[in-house]
Amino acid sequence: MRGRELPRALDSFVGRRRELSRLRTLMRSAWLLTLTGPGGIGKTRLALEFVGSVRAADDGRARFVELDSLHDGNQLPQAVATALGLGERGGRSGVEILAHALGERSMLLILDNCEHLAEPCAQLAAALLSRCPRLRILATSREVLRVPGEVVFRVGELSLSPLAAEDDPAAVLQADAVQLFVERAAGPVPGFALDVGNARTVAEICRRLDGMPLAIELAARRTGALPASDILAGLDDQLALLTDGSRTGPRRHRELAAAIDWSHRLLDPEEQTLFRRLAVLVGGFDAVGAAAVCADGEVPPRDVLRVLCALEAKSLIVRLPGTEGTARFRQLSAIRAYALDRLADSGELHRTWQRALDWLTGLLEPTAGRLFADQIGGAPARERENLAAAVAYATVTPPSRRSFDRSACPPQRPG
Repeated sequence: MRGRELPRALDSFVGRRRELSRLRTLMRSAWLLTLTGPGGIGKTRLALEFVGSVRAADDGRARFVELDSLHDGNQLPQAVATALGLGERGGRSGVEILAHALGERSMLLILDNCEHLAEPCAQLAAALLSRCPRLRILATSREVLRVPGEVVFRVGELSLSPLAAEDDPAAVLQADAVQLFVERAAGPVPGFALDVGNARTVAEICRRLDGMPLAIELAARRTGALPASDILAGLDDQLALLTDGSRTGPRRHRELAAAIDWSHRLLDPEEQTLFRRLAVLVGGFDAVGAAAVCADGEVPPRDVLRVLCALEAKSLIVRLPGTEGTARFRQLSAIRAYALDRLADSGELHRTWQRALDWLTGLLEPTAGRLFADQIGGAPARERENLAAAVAYATVTPPSRRSFDRSACPPQRPG
């Protein structure tokens, strides 16, 4: 854990212009602004770029506290005190020292990576903001702090190029995700540029990675050894391919699996169970589908909606836009790949796929005998991608293996 003035980035910042503009607007009135999103989405980098563009950074009123290596919430006040350059002062608690030192001073405090210390960070932020009228706090966390008055800004994926533009390198390069790939690929391959020969492939790499900055940067590093076409092919096992990140950054940012594992370890057992089982629903899911496929004695049906909300709050599933009527969610591709690995390790892979197949088959029964049932609307249309994935699973997995796996497990508890 380190407390210091703003770290200086050694590489270029790409895209996020709309996000930076929105943050400037929000920070004018917010006392606590929390940037949330999954690991590898670029919360810290966006926070530093934003703070570096405001006046507090120019006159030394911004302080950065990195929390990823701090595991004891009781040490949090001392960490902040170190960032502010405060020494030991006997007779006062850590919070009292901070509140007294800050007083009426104008200060912007950046608390980075709060998720594993969410409760201590929330308590400290509430205590300081209530006593220090000119203090503002910018936090990054995979989970909101839930402090009264907190403003939450969800950091999303980088923009992708439209399919129709992929034959035009200039049009493809308008996407932030593609710009980031090209910028980082120019490190191992000086002069790397987009052209008619690689534009479509690079665009598809970024699309397969859901515009996640860490995943794109790790993929771009492979250009020194592999052509773009081989990188794309390697994304069938992206957790194995996307490793060897910066030696100077946090360990969890050196490989994609480590970044996701950091979040997974913070889940309770019920959340971990639902998280891994959701991985078979490649086309997204609502609470009904999640319950049909994932609920059993470990995760009762009545708990599914609550656990889905918890996973969304912890940035391990994302809500799909345009689903105001019935909320629908999905896992980003890298997160789903990690969840599938955990599902296989648990011994539940084939049983979970079988439940998905049974549920999806049941959805099709009312349309039996009708051509193109998945195109008539309703549930079959919504679950088209899940149906295709389940059929593909059933095609490549022998029935004997599926039935053995299913019968070897204890019976499900009635809902």
